[in-house]
Amino acid sequence: MAELAQGTGLLANSIAMLGSSEEHTSLARVLAQLAEVEEHCDTVHMDQSDADFFMFANLVHEYVGLVQAIKVCSDSCNRDIPSALFLHRTNSIK
Repeated sequence: MAELAQGTGLLANSIAMLGSSEEHTSLARVLAQLAEVEEHCDTVHMDQSDADFFMFANLVHEYVGLVQAIKVCSDSCNRDIPSALFLHRTNSIK
């Protein structure tokens, strides 16, 4: 999405340069307005790109937390299994 914002910004600059070199005043004015619209689109794309990045980073952070929680549970279960087996053996001997 950041590439889209960069491309839109370059398009806005190119249109602005084209409008500034245009001799026909109404066409130059329309090109200047189009350049403003493209600059606004560039800003919107960049904001959306930032929002998407932070949302994705947050999601990855939550998944890492879930995997760590599963690992902790798995480790605690694996530690309890030998002690449970030992208790079962001692109870069955008695």
